[in-house]
Amino acid sequence: MDKSKKIKYVSRAIKFFIVLLSFAFIYHQIVGEWEDKNISDLNPWKYIEQSTGLFCIILILVFFNWGFESLKWKFLVSKVEKVSFWQSYKGVLSGVTISIFAPLKTGEYIGRCLHLQPDNRIGGSVLSVYGSMIQLFITILCGSLGLMYFSSEIFQWDFIWKVLLNIGLVLSVVIMFLALIKPTWVLFLVKKTPLPDKWKNYFNVLADFNLPQLLTQGMLVSLLRYAVFSLQFYWALQIFEVQLPFWEGMAIVSVTFLGLSFLSLSALMELGFTRTLICWNLTTAFLAAQNIQHDNLTTEIWLASTLIWLINLALPAIIGAIFMYGVKIFKEE
Repeated sequence: MDKSKKIKYVSRAIKFFIVLLSFAFIYHQIVGEWEDKNISDLNPWKYIEQSTGLFCIILILVFFNWGFESLKWKFLVSKVEKVSFWQSYKGVLSGVTISIFAPLKTGEYIGRCLHLQPDNRIGGSVLSVYGSMIQLFITILCGSLGLMYFSSEIFQWDFIWKVLLNIGLVLSVVIMFLALIKPTWVLFLVKKTPLPDKWKNYFNVLADFNLPQLLTQGMLVSLLRYAVFSLQFYWALQIFEVQLPFWEGMAIVSVTFLGLSFLSLSALMELGFTRTLICWNLTTAFLAAQNIQHDNLTTEIWLASTLIWLINLALPAIIGAIFMYGVKIFKEE
């Protein structure tokens, strides 16, 4: 067997293993949660049947969620390689496939960059991390606004603590915004490291970003995506009868995502415990402040979290697995 055939077989084996691992994690998580929570006894389909229209809207928004992310990735990766929207979409969904099981969501970067030419993958990885930082900034911005609301309206904190919290949040948002619109500071730091010059040059992709384009195709698109998946979660709570006023509910959702952004080490952690715990604490605090009693709150929030995980992560991961077979892992393929 010649070398080229060996490389192809190895490539196919790696792609098969990635897809198999992704499917195994999804299956294990769904079946495990089903058995642990006795979902059949909870009858989630009853809630969905009562809100079929809202469920269909949430499902349709999945494509907008990842569509906005694909638009942002298309803009960012153009610094190293011109790709079509469809190529960008395939790369983003392939990233979801790997991130299902990969720690620290590194799978997002790997999956996207596998759809690039081999020589552009390291530079693409730098841009992918930068794109994640833009999305994180939007999450921190909106989460900070939600946290400010809770500190002033719900949490019974001393005035000085509220002031310190608000100052800290505003400073964090401003500093992160300035760091993102002028990422050349990263180049300065990298040049001070002992990395080989070849590796340092990969960070040059962060130089000379067009500010108007960065604000519109980067941050504005990230904000639109944030609005989409926030509405999805809010409406999922509505489906499972966690009835919250719109703005208060969106505040709870924003702080939930803020907590998730710091606590979730992988996409798997967004299912079940982490999202449910944060959202339950915030919702409980809000309802207590309104003197409202609500039974089965934990179960209903968990069902909403599970629904969002299934349609926003598990479903795109399955679709992304199809696109994985079209990538070339090795340059020699």
